Amino acid sequence: MLSFVKLRNKAKTILRLTGVKSGEFLEIVKQVQPLWENFQNSKKVSGRSSKLKTLEDEALMLLIYYRFYVTFHFLGLWFDLDKSNIYRHTVATSRDSN
Repeated sequence: MLSFVKLRNKAKTILRLTGVKSGEFLEIVKQVQPLWENFQNSKKVSGRSSKLKTLEDEALMLLIYYRFYVTFHFLGLWFDLDKSNIYRHTVATSRDSN
């Protein structure tokens, strides 16, 4: 499974996959953190916990999606998620936060 922890020390790989430098990636995560926590806390029912445990993994998946517009099936293989979960993490979350 692809995760930020595996890529943390691979700055060139992060840049190639996301289109942003490692420092910029961490700054994005830092700025989004309060919004993400607010969104997580506002859920009425938590359901099954996600395989994407950290905001960094969520951001990594989302940036890869926006950079390459790969299919949900392909992202699911990389992040060990079903394509319906990929949809929920990318499209539905973006729509709900507006």
